[in-house]
Amino acid sequence: MSHILVTGGAGFIGANFVLAWLRDKTADGVVNVDKLTYAGNRKTLASLDDDSRHVFFADGYL
Repeated sequence: MSHILVTGGAGFIGANFVLAWLRDKTADGVVNVDKLTYAGNRKTLASLDDDSRHVFFADGYL
């Protein structure tokens, strides 16, 4: 499986992009990297916790 890289994927625009992308069950996986500052909210992506196509890294934990 191929993956795309999304930076800022826990922010408003990034999270909505990731959620929309993964709605398509045939889409490539997502490697999502976010610094989780004031704009990033990990809870926005909670629905993807069990989706093996989504890999999340918080900056500082790479």
